[in-house]
Amino acid sequence: IDGSDCIFIDSQNKQLRFEIEQWDITKKKASIWIPLDTVYGNSDKQTITMLWGNRNNVLISDSIPVFDTSYGFLGCYHFNGNLENAASNNFNGIDSSSYDTSEGVIGRARFFNGSTSFFRVEGLPDRPSGSISCWFRPAINIDQYTSKTQGIWGKKIADDHDFTLSLQGLDFFPGTGAGVAGNLIAKLEEPEGGEYLASKTPNFFGNVWYFAFWSWGDGSNSLYINGILENSIPEYRAVSGESDDEIGRSPYDASNTPDGVPGYFYGALDEFRLDSKARSADWVKLSFMNQRPDQKLITIIKP
Repeated sequence: IDGSDCIFIDSQNKQLRFEIEQWDITKKKASIWIPLDTVYGNSDKQTITMLWGNRNNVLISDSIPVFDTSYGFLGCYHFNGNLENAASNNFNGIDSSSYDTSEGVIGRARFFNGSTSFFRVEGLPDRPSGSISCWFRPAINIDQYTSKTQGIWGKKIADDHDFTLSLQGLDFFPGTGAGVAGNLIAKLEEPEGGEYLASKTPNFFGNVWYFAFWSWGDGSNSLYINGILENSIPEYRAVSGESDDEIGRSPYDASNTPDGVPGYFYGALDEFRLDSKARSADWVKLSFMNQRPDQKLITIIKP
């Protein structure tokens, strides 16, 4: 009924850890996360077998071993009706006016109203290297005519010490590397200087899901859309400071937007990740292929 009698084994008959995010009897649909040590590309030889019916010899669905912090998972928010962190018992989201929606890419999602909605995460450690990823679905077109910048994620200590991932509007003041209205932009700034990244994708359509992935550290600072590299530079800065991480809005440097007031995201987010490691291009592509609604990474063979 709830998947609690399931087990998963690999081709060597090793039982695998798993987390059930969604188990919907009515829709006959489930979303289950299973970690693998290695994924072999362009191969149909790698198999996972699902067995069920024996409640006496199973690993209980448990998010913590799946999204283990030792693998760089710092914050993992499925938005399965809540703001709990699947990577740890700590760092759960603290809500401000966002709400649950059933229309997610994987299971449920979180909706933000563009004016008051966001959530914050307290006490996350500094990230000399790291990555941020999510599915985002803007409620309106983001293009060259968009007036207001929308913050997807942000962290601000001071005007010269702030960080953001945003959909750029006409109110964002021009700057070197900062892009133009319609772009997805990323900014790392600390008192010694700052770096911008802007997407090559010029605009994002309303009510369409996009997969954004931003990774910094290990000699690169890279921005991806739907698994494809959009922009990359070698320069980066550590995300640091004691202020909260905010998802669904971003506070800004007053040299970026008028008065530095927060910009709020209008739309839905799903599978929001905050990692403590830089991720490779292969990791990004695999994440997109595995999570996309029409995924073809896994073929299900029924007995």
